[in-house]
Amino acid sequence: KAVGKVELINTASWCTVYDGYIYAGTFSDIVGGAYPPEPEYILENPKVKGEANCSIISKYKLSNEDGSTLGIDNSAPVDVISTIGKVQGGVFNKDGNLVLSTSWGVTLSGFYFYDMAKAAENQTTYKEDGKEYPMTFLGTDSLTYKLEGPPMAEELVIINDKLYVMNESASAKYIFGNLIGGRELYVLGIKDSWFGK
Repeated sequence: KAVGKVELINTASWCTVYDGYIYAGTFSDIVGGAYPPEPEYILENPKVKGEANCSIISKYKLSNEDGSTLGIDNSAPVDVISTIGKVQGGVFNKDGNLVLSTSWGVTLSGFYFYDMAKAAENQTTYKEDGKEYPMTFLGTDSLTYKLEGPPMAEELVIINDKLYVMNESASAKYIFGNLIGGRELYVLGIKDSWFGK
């Protein structure tokens, strides 16, 4: 039974918590795909000409103060993060750097590692419904590493420098996951160099 609802500026397809904030990401496909992005999600990289993203993550402060909803101050996001499409999960490491998982159907999943200090240098403004919010753009200028993995990777967890990967294809709906390793929990040892160190 639901105990309440938190209104955000985007539809939450996945979320993660880090350092007193909750991050809610939207799954968007490419333009013309099965899950086309909202027009305002299609954003160009201010620093890399010709590069664009088609999805967002909204960042909200966790709070129990008056006006918060279910422990979240959802009056306005403190940041909006522009991302590539088909993101199914995300997690921060102990240094505040971000890993995103992307997947769709039976194609290989992608794991994208971002240096968030570099990303913070790429600040701009996100506009929606006549309002403006600070925005961080994740692009090739902050991407430090990319890996491919089994299809349909979703939620991610980092524990002791190990990346744990859960797969949507372990569910009854995607029974073909039994044929492609979808019932397994994958664990990767993270190298510092993957975050550009």
